[in-house]
Amino acid sequence: MANKIKSNLDRVTRSLMDKFADNNELSHDNDSELFEEFATYCVVSKLMDNDFTYEDIDEMQIGNGNDGGIDSLGILINGEFIGNLTSLSDILDHFTQKIDVLVIFVQAKTSQKFDAVQIRNFGDGIVDVLKEAPHRRQNESLHEKWKMLNLLISNFSEFRTFRGRAYYVTNGQWTKDQDLMAAIDLATNTVDAEGVFKEFEYLPVDATLLKNYYSNSRTKVSTQINFPLKATMPLVPEVDEGWSGFLLASEFLKLITDENGDLRRSLFYDNVRDFQGNTPANKGIQETLESDHPENMAILNNGVTIIADKCDTLRDLVSLENYQIVNGCQTSYVLYNERDHIHNNNRVYLPVKLIVTSSAEVSAAVTIGNNSQTEVKSEALLALTEVPKELERFFDTYTGKKRLYYERRSNQYNDNPNVEKTRIVDIRLSLRTYSSMFYGIPHVASRWIGKLYKDYSASVFDGTHASETFYTSAYALYKFNFYIRRKTFERKYSKFKYFILYMIRLYLTGDSDKNTPRKKITEQCHQINEVLWSDDQCLALMNKMVLVINEVASDNLTSNVLTDKKSFLISLDKRIRELRVEEAKKNVSK
Repeated sequence: MANKIKSNLDRVTRSLMDKFADNNELSHDNDSELFEEFATYCVVSKLMDNDFTYEDIDEMQIGNGNDGGIDSLGILINGEFIGNLTSLSDILDHFTQKIDVLVIFVQAKTSQKFDAVQIRNFGDGIVDVLKEAPHRRQNESLHEKWKMLNLLISNFSEFRTFRGRAYYVTNGQWTKDQDLMAAIDLATNTVDAEGVFKEFEYLPVDATLLKNYYSNSRTKVSTQINFPLKATMPLVPEVDEGWSGFLLASEFLKLITDENGDLRRSLFYDNVRDFQGNTPANKGIQETLESDHPENMAILNNGVTIIADKCDTLRDLVSLENYQIVNGCQTSYVLYNERDHIHNNNRVYLPVKLIVTSSAEVSAAVTIGNNSQTEVKSEALLALTEVPKELERFFDTYTGKKRLYYERRSNQYNDNPNVEKTRIVDIRLSLRTYSSMFYGIPHVASRWIGKLYKDYSASVFDGTHASETFYTSAYALYKFNFYIRRKTFERKYSKFKYFILYMIRLYLTGDSDKNTPRKKITEQCHQINEVLWSDDQCLALMNKMVLVINEVASDNLTSNVLTDKKSFLISLDKRIRELRVEEAKKNVSK
């Protein structure tokens, strides 16, 4: 057994970190490495309203050795994590409108004090990775991030905003010491001197703030607004309260932004359309807000629909908890982009419908009712209502170590401390896993989710596929990711995870046909599950798949573009089929 590397963390931080490790099935052996993941998780939870997957954390990790003094580096495009160079290329090619870019840097130290030298060293590491010709050595993960940053910099003119944010995390207490403040100012000025970011922040995170971040990651978003111009809705079954009225746009901005002024993109999870950019309708909203008569918003805009789980009122004050914008995504984004024209402007009002209900069925019905009146395909509505509803019920039939949780709504399981985040499967993850194992397109699933959703979501979530296929493919990914997190396999194999799913089905069943009859494919799922549920058989299977990856990839194992190529999939397919024949011959000879 490896010796455990412990540090001098305070009892509360260690307790929270251990709970985090247990909830995400991480090793407790090395405090420094675990603290890096814990700190990254807390920072991302705060930034994303907990609307992210553990895969986002995995892809941010730089790893030990030649890491440039950076523990984690994440890139968000319009609030969406982009994990690799190919996905970044896809999204830059896709978007025709100006985009928002935020680059996150995290450095975490278990030390009980802030160190000015370490603060400056972190800043120097950020400067180096922004350079066209870095001076520091780079491991594979950091080198890919450097390539991604270079691609972003070369597309600088396409961005509405290009921001950087550095989080220096320790187990000490931040006291605004003059020398430490000077170190942060110096590091910030050094980054600014590179002329890359339009805005850069260097944020110290101490033990107290880190604990708050973690505590907030287990709570639901809540906001208070002043909403005097409202009328009460008539009684509706399973609707606790409801109002329709006009909300001051500056008050609406309180609902959709956090304390840092960032857009809470998790609020639009239930909305069936993402921001469409500079469409004629959105351009019209922008022109109205920038005109001499922005008050026309009240009569020209269709408004937004908000659904909340809980609401408290005191006179005109309304406090909402766990709310979603189910219609009005386009309006919300334009208002956010035009916020400089809205703040302190008491003439801009927005039509708002607010519904308070804890019923998932009512929430789904409202989503369909509001969006069916707009240009939304019926397949997209189905994907967000009926199919996930059935999948949630099906996933609930499994217990113990077989358990996975299908998430129909953002942060659905957030207030349940017994639910491990690594076992949560949302619509994006299920689209990737199903497409990889049963559509045979892991090279597409490994790329930007937007393209996969556009091309395949309608057919994947059309209601004709066995629920077992969604569970089996998701569970296979969960098990492989488990071995990556526990360091059974090196992190470099993580990028092949969707290929592993394809290989598992082919190896165990000999089938890779996307049109396999439902009855037969259900039997295949049962066959695969029996192997995945057995710890010994599963580990042996994953070891064999990794060996095949090594053999086929050969000298290209560290290539950043290998997983984009269909030719790589074809080579893996060929080798798995050969392996099945070889093993069959050995069994006959016995």
